[in-house]
Amino acid sequence: MKKSILAVTMAAFMAVSGASAYPAEEESSFNVEVKIVTPYYSITTPADWAGAFTIKTVDNTTGKWVELFCNPENGGYAGHLFSILLDSTDHYEIIADHDLVGELEDAEGTVYHVVAVYPTDVQYDKENRDSYMAMSDQAGAILDTIEAAEGCTYTAAQSTAG
Repeated sequence: MKKSILAVTMAAFMAVSGASAYPAEEESSFNVEVKIVTPYYSITTPADWAGAFTIKTVDNTTGKWVELFCNPENGGYAGHLFSILLDSTDHYEIIADHDLVGELEDAEGTVYHVVAVYPTDVQYDKENRDSYMAMSDQAGAILDTIEAAEGCTYTAAQSTAG
């Protein structure tokens, strides 16, 4: 039985502009970010990702995985964007396309390599190419938002954005 390690929370922030207490015209803007929370860390995706991706989690002998997929716009195929692997061994080194993002120590003292894993053979419908590519380009910036969960410590290896 697979154990889910994920809870998705939505945080909405509303900013109201206006110089006086009762402005004649109020302007409101909303910035909805999606925060993915695991028992070990959280990451934050951009506002335009809200409702645009699917998450799969796996906790098995190879490690603890969170995999993100681009949602198809018209019922097409959802392409794999990237995965985050927590690996307490060095087995991640055999994975074809990966970046060591940092190290995380949990409350029990287990040290995990935090590894970003990228697809080597992306498959998506032609209709979804632009949205997939736009989301894929933001992976590094999203990985830079990793924050340790309570009781854990996280040390980034290097910036993945850029």
